[in-house]
Amino acid sequence: MKKTLSTILSLICIFAILFSINIPIYAAGDPTGVLGVIGDGASPKEHQALTMSVNSVASTSPLQAFCIGWQFEFSNSNGSISIDIDLREVKTNGGSRTYTFPITTGWTKESTGIKGGNSLRDMVSDKATFDRIIKDGCTVTANAIIRKYSYFNGKFTPLGTYAYTKDEIAEYDNNGKIIGGNFTEFSSAFISNTRNDYFDLTLTLKPEPVPIPDPKVNLTLPINNSTVLQGTVVTFKGFGTGIHHISGFVDGKFMEEQGNPSEDYNDQMKFETIVKLDEIRDYTFQIKGRNTANLTDAGSKLAESAIHTVHVIKPPANSGTIYIKCLDIDTNKEIPDTAQEIPGVEYGKPKTVTYPPVTQYKVQGSYQTFSASAPDKSKMETATSQTVTLSSTNKNAYVYFWYKVDNTMPPVKPPEKINYDPIAIINNPAVAYAGDDVLIDGSRSYDTDGYVERWIWDVPGTYLSDPNNSWANELNNAEQDIEKGTVWYPQIGVYGIDLEVIDDGNCSGYDQSIIEIIEPKPEINVDVLADKMKENRKITLDTSKSKSATRYPIDWNLTTWSIQPINETGATGDYGVRLSNGTVYKNVNGKAHLYNNGTWTDTGLDFNSVLKGQKTVYFQARDSGQYKITVSMTNTYVFNSAVHYSNTVDRTITVVEDLAPVADFSGSESNIREFENPIDRTRQKYGVIPVICTSTSPDGDPIGKRIWSARYDSDNDLAQGSGAAAAFADETTIYPYTGTDPFTSGIRLVVDGEYDSTAEIWSYEVGKFTEALQVYEDIPDSETVKELLVQSDYKSSYVQGW
Repeated sequence: MKKTLSTILSLICIFAILFSINIPIYAAGDPTGVLGVIGDGASPKEHQALTMSVNSVASTSPLQAFCIGWQFEFSNSNGSISIDIDLREVKTNGGSRTYTFPITTGWTKESTGIKGGNSLRDMVSDKATFDRIIKDGCTVTANAIIRKYSYFNGKFTPLGTYAYTKDEIAEYDNNGKIIGGNFTEFSSAFISNTRNDYFDLTLTLKPEPVPIPDPKVNLTLPINNSTVLQGTVVTFKGFGTGIHHISGFVDGKFMEEQGNPSEDYNDQMKFETIVKLDEIRDYTFQIKGRNTANLTDAGSKLAESAIHTVHVIKPPANSGTIYIKCLDIDTNKEIPDTAQEIPGVEYGKPKTVTYPPVTQYKVQGSYQTFSASAPDKSKMETATSQTVTLSSTNKNAYVYFWYKVDNTMPPVKPPEKINYDPIAIINNPAVAYAGDDVLIDGSRSYDTDGYVERWIWDVPGTYLSDPNNSWANELNNAEQDIEKGTVWYPQIGVYGIDLEVIDDGNCSGYDQSIIEIIEPKPEINVDVLADKMKENRKITLDTSKSKSATRYPIDWNLTTWSIQPINETGATGDYGVRLSNGTVYKNVNGKAHLYNNGTWTDTGLDFNSVLKGQKTVYFQARDSGQYKITVSMTNTYVFNSAVHYSNTVDRTITVVEDLAPVADFSGSESNIREFENPIDRTRQKYGVIPVICTSTSPDGDPIGKRIWSARYDSDNDLAQGSGAAAAFADETTIYPYTGTDPFTSGIRLVVDGEYDSTAEIWSYEVGKFTEALQVYEDIPDSETVKELLVQSDYKSSYVQGW
């Protein structure tokens, strides 16, 4: 039977055998020279390919013939599969070449012969049967497809004449006489060679492993980020290819497994079940598919779908639930696995409930009640639907349908379901900046009797949507069809937002909202940070948390500062700053003086000008009082550098007085001489009087340097009635001893260092002593801009007595 070219399956590779009326071309001396079998040497299982060798001679004959494809039949006890293939190209210019036709996708070497596929298996529709045949080894029968061509002015033109069998080349009678055929005008050598070498060829394929397909799964229902009412029964649905079985998981926990009904795992497998969502929370759904029966099987792989989330919300106020029950009319008992619920039915709004089809049952009638008790079948009405209206007094209804077993009749088509409109809900900020991203959210939209499947937005005034533009909107046209996304508005004004939601029954719900878009001035935030807000302490003024609209970023180089003392608060112009780069300036009559290696240089610049472009300034004042900090910021539009918006804020900071420490010490009222002379123990002993600093700071500063001194009442004036001041006024002040000589006579004041909190009076003398202490506060480096300090900034106090 003649075949047309359209019935030939497309394949990848092309080969050509050239024949001529006047110049016969012999492709091979025997069939194995034309068609053969090779292996790829793969380990542990070798894969096979058919090959074709071409050895053609170029010709200018006006009538020529080329091999354009092959017909293969693979057969064994498992059955047979036929495949027709086209070749990738027709080689008309002569020469030799070998083309390769891999049997399966497991072939590891180059494939150069098939047009339209990577292997012969790709060209088969019944892959399961083909796989069984190839796995056990088989016989291959091959016949070429020969086509007639014309040649004129260097161009080959294919003609509509083919040969699919040897008799379509030329047919002979019993006497060897040609009695028919499509290529009888060709030479006898061509006819003989082609009939013998290109038709009825037989090859043997040894058993070959069939590669296990890679699994793929896709979850279709429930829709990701959909919102349903508590008590809704949702469809859990997906599909997979290359799958032995699919498992469903809810909230990460295994729920159900379904096996592939097809022997060919390349066929698409469907997974479907239902899940009732009873709790108000988010549920997650996922399917997983494996390409083998067991995890330990060779080549086993697992495919996982994306995770879909369903938001379950509380039914709206003033709504109730309709419960559907299906009863066997002969027993008046509920038919298993047929109960349904319809939550969120609005009070006062009639809802028609139709009977659910039940396999092998025929509906008989129905009844509705507001009682949870099952009615007797005598209550049954002949109608197969009920219209129910709930109210605040009848919050829940029960609709009963009676059925009778009938295995012979197909299910009666139920009345058309009434589909209620979904509820559209828009959430958006009331006010936003021009140029800033705004989230428009419709994800809380829901449908009382199904799913919201589409979200169609109309967001006028927003910038264009372009997936190739990083600044583009995610949401502002119907084509986007997503539940929420960001948009941005280039111009100030008040804009409307419209949302249409479409449910699974093609009904629509609508919502509207408005948004006010204001000038995108920078939001300036000045954080004031300090361990102690007082004189000569560093106060950090940080604006790094300031922000601006996304498409109007702050140009920090344009940020300006002003620091001014507020009159009549005690504040003065004696202050300075350290910048983020470590540079230190002090204000001298409004001018900036720069610190450099212990010296100050007048820069001639206004003090506030050196603060320009700073995000953070470390301010320090010598005098207490209030200081006004003014910061101005400017942004720049990313699409037009000439467009700016500016804003200014003032902050007042209060610097409090640094309080002086309170000097004090303590010591014993009397002492004895108990320590021996270090040189001569026979001589007088000396005494040691310890004195301990008990000074404090009323504002929590640490005590730093201490200057100790003492006096001795050598003439005993105090004992003779003189006052303390007079008694010690004529005495010599004793300062801490700094030498190394042994203490053998007189009086010494011993202090380890100027930060020592204890002093000792060593004395060979007896009598009265007085002690004096000058204490200074310490200012840690972490609390100050040290370059701005002078000695008088360290507060001190003095105490004398005993």
